[in-house]
Amino acid sequence: MKQYLLAVHHPEGDIDLSEEEMQQSFKDVDAFNAWVIQAPDLDAALALAAKGSEACRLPVEVRPFQENPGD
Repeated sequence: MKQYLLAVHHPEGDIDLSEEEMQQSFKDVDAFNAWVIQAPDLDAALALAAKGSEACRLPVEVRPFQENPGD
């Protein structure tokens, strides 16, 4: 399987979340927490990134990270 790096994109300035939303985001990210992932293809990596984006409430970028030998 290929590896992908999922990186959270933080816009400049303050994040518009209440304290309650921020604390829930931390909990959701802890539950998700798979930022260097193995996925069969880019579509699968993008689907996981969407879940990460939902958890942290910010955009998540997907980049091919590393090819495993034999893939």
